[in-house]
Amino acid sequence: MSSPKTSWEERVKSHLEAWPLSMAEAINARDFDQKNPTWDMLAPGFKSGPLAGTSQMMFSSAAEHLKWVAQTCERFPDWKLHVLDAHAHIDGKTAVVMVNTASEGRFPGIAKETTVFIEFQVVGGRWLVTALKGLGDWWG
Repeated sequence: MSSPKTSWEERVKSHLEAWPLSMAEAINARDFDQKNPTWDMLAPGFKSGPLAGTSQMMFSSAAEHLKWVAQTCERFPDWKLHVLDAHAHIDGKTAVVMVNTASEGRFPGIAKETTVFIEFQVVGGRWLVTALKGLGDWWG
């Protein structure tokens, strides 16, 4: 029998590990409406970057990040993001989800794999995404 803490931790891990899949689905559907439950999980102080094509630029809001992703999708209409696996590490009211991704459609015949780090924190009783960081050119 699992302890209540283990059961709670497993539920939280499953919840956090599901978010990258929702993010990829929303991107692939070109759904950048901030009312989408996926994007509603971006914290008020959300930051992203550095990401591909941005040098060391950081985006300091969910709106800026979504605008950049939408523009990338317009430039590369066949671009798709796929989540290969995700692993959450919880430390109290913070967590990091390490996600291996593959992208295709930006350059014909080339698929690119990389790792993304998604930081979560409990904000107002909800687990929200506070930061999104790519390791290399994750938008491939």
